[in-house]
Amino acid sequence: MAQDLRKFEHDKIHKFKLTKDKVKNIFSAMSVLSSYDRARFIPFELARLDIIVPGTLILLKLMESFGFKEIAVSNYGLLEGILIDLYKKER
Repeated sequence: MAQDLRKFEHDKIHKFKLTKDKVKNIFSAMSVLSSYDRARFIPFELARLDIIVPGTLILLKLMESFGFKEIAVSNYGLLEGILIDLYKKER
């Protein structure tokens, strides 16, 4: 949403700098919409439509609590982290 992408683009999403103000704006915009209306914002995965709002609020509160003005977005998840950890342990 911060970049107004209409399709998933890993290279534009991964390592993107997201400011606290942008997170606030995304939360404000998303929190008033239904899941159906949020579905219009591509490239959200349908399975994540109901967790976008609470997840954004958690991110915003963490940024406020720790004084972060911006964060770097990672397009990797738990599975990749586990695999990297296992690889390092086996080396």
